Amino acid sequence: LEVDKYGKSEADKYGNSSVISLDNQCARRGTASADAKVYLRASSTDVDVYLQIFKRHFLKLLYPLVDSEVKIEYILDGGANCGMTTVLLASMFPSATIVSVEPDPANFRVLRKNAGHLNNVHLVQAGLWDVTGKIVLKSSHGQWGRVFKRVEEDDDGDGDGLQAYSVADILEQFDIPRFDLVKM
Repeated sequence: LEVDKYGKSEADKYGNSSVISLDNQCARRGTASADAKVYLRASSTDVDVYLQIFKRHFLKLLYPLVDSEVKIEYILDGGANCGMTTVLLASMFPSATIVSVEPDPANFRVLRKNAGHLNNVHLVQAGLWDVTGKIVLKSSHGQWGRVFKRVEEDDDGDGDGLQAYSVADILEQFDIPRFDLVKM
């Protein structure tokens, strides 16, 4: 599918279509190639996220880092949503280790489809918090605007909610010394 117009109505424009090709301009060296495919849910914010990242180039300030002397070895993509930023960063920095964290189960399924095959990416279905614990949805502003709150564990130590980890937990889990780039 050719994506050539912007706006919230993009998702509806394609009805049940679910795959869009990345264009050559966005397919940087390395992991994502010019014929790479991404999975997008129709009637969701996925198309808008795709347009932001690959057509409107919201992260274009990072592009000069690709050919610079700045060494990007470890990247945290917090709130990875459907994986568009993860795919872009994996393409821009193919030798970097990327940890993509996404708490929403539906978003995580799409993230897995889009980035699960990338060798340099680790996917974590959890939220990011200041401590390890459980979180629950407090309010929602669509698929990309969720606000969470921490829940206290009940008496048996098994609080309801989604798993959340601190950045320190993520560093330890993947034996990473630091994050050179953090997107949240």
